[in-house]
Amino acid sequence: MLIERRCYQLRPGATNSFWQAQELRAQGSLHALMERSYGFYSETAQGEDRIVSLYGYEDFQDWQARTQQAYADPALLSYFQAVRPLIVEQESMWMRAGEQYPVNEFAQGLRRYGRSTPKGTALCEWVLALRPGSVPQAWADLQHDAMPGVLGVFSSFTGTLNRLVIWQEHEAAQAWDTASFTADWPGKGVYSIKQHSLKPSPVPDLSPWQI
Repeated sequence: MLIERRCYQLRPGATNSFWQAQELRAQGSLHALMERSYGFYSETAQGEDRIVSLYGYEDFQDWQARTQQAYADPALLSYFQAVRPLIVEQESMWMRAGEQYPVNEFAQGLRRYGRSTPKGTALCEWVLALRPGSVPQAWADLQHDAMPGVLGVFSSFTGTLNRLVIWQEHEAAQAWDTASFTADWPGKGVYSIKQHSLKPSPVPDLSPWQI
């Protein structure tokens, strides 16, 4: 299965407008995409507003068919007219899940986490840039349960390569920091680390807890 990590960078302060614009979506108009979604999340950092969403597709043909079906729907015109001016930039990262963190377990983990945490609890996302040749060792280290509270781990295969994306429960991430990576896991292979706090969408059908 292919995982698409889609990120919209919004105009500063436009997050609430993005969520409000969801009311313009015709009922069921984005079903082809929503049934492949693992939720929508917001992040605000350094004065920038972002919307991050994950999707799982069987292959690129599956992705193409579903996106073309959605974008060709005339019932979505008013929605696109409202939401697109809010977006400054869009980036998609294509990823695969490792065997020790299969996608179906990731989805189940999201649901369990949503049921057991207070409303509005965030998720932690780590994006690790690794030196060429370091990814296999990083996967091997993950097999030894090196990180607590991991929900899913994905590796990029398009665009900037040698990146690992790790989704972790917020509570576990509070006891984890960037020094934990550079110390022993995965050691000297890491040259850049970014941490994101992702708040689940307040819109019910975009919430990761509803998948």
